[in-house]
Amino acid sequence: MGRVDLKLLYDVMVTYYGCPFKVKTRRRYFSDKKAMFSYIGRKLGATYQAIADEIGMRNHASVIHGEDLMEELIATDPTFNRQLNDIMDEYEFRQWAGILV
Repeated sequence: MGRVDLKLLYDVMVTYYGCPFKVKTRRRYFSDKKAMFSYIGRKLGATYQAIADEIGMRNHASVIHGEDLMEELIATDPTFNRQLNDIMDEYEFRQWAGILV
């Protein structure tokens, strides 16, 4: 796939969900988005610290927790599975299109 572009991933997720999630809050709505970002970022090969820095998480432990949370949600909730696939498809398309432009 190439180099991980966390800014592109963030843009894809903001477009998909319709709102930014770089906010300092513990509300479930935003924490789920951060967890999804963490999970996808790690699957793409980004470091824990790079992910935390990109979306304003406290430290790498928050990323690890988000990754664990998403594994649990994906295994039990088909909605999260669909969202994950949609976001990954859009990320890969935009990354591919960016290379061609």
